[in-house]
Amino acid sequence: MLKKKYLLKDKKKVATLFKNGEKVTKSPITVIAMTHDSNGAMFTVSKKQISRAVDRNKIKRQMKAIYFKNKELFIKQKSLKNMAFIYFGKELITFSNLEKTMIELIKRLNKNEVN
Repeated sequence: MLKKKYLLKDKKKVATLFKNGEKVTKSPITVIAMTHDSNGAMFTVSKKQISRAVDRNKIKRQMKAIYFKNKELFIKQKSLKNMAFIYFGKELITFSNLEKTMIELIKRLNKNEVN
């Protein structure tokens, strides 16, 4: 399974991402991105907002599926990026709405990078 090598788990990389990364928000997702020498993504869901682990895991699974389905869009620039996708909504949303939101956020990030 090739997906594991694209997941961001290194504590130092995560810390620098949250400290120095560019933040873009559209309800119910925040994306923090930073150029780096390798690609990586992490997906988090707030335990405070979504209390059931089943629902949190479902949202993370859906975000991973969207990321890997549209991987070319997320990594189409020449610069490689580390990204953190943070779900902060209080309720579940449909897969299609989640996909639209994630794609719109990435397009906004790519547009900011060009300018």
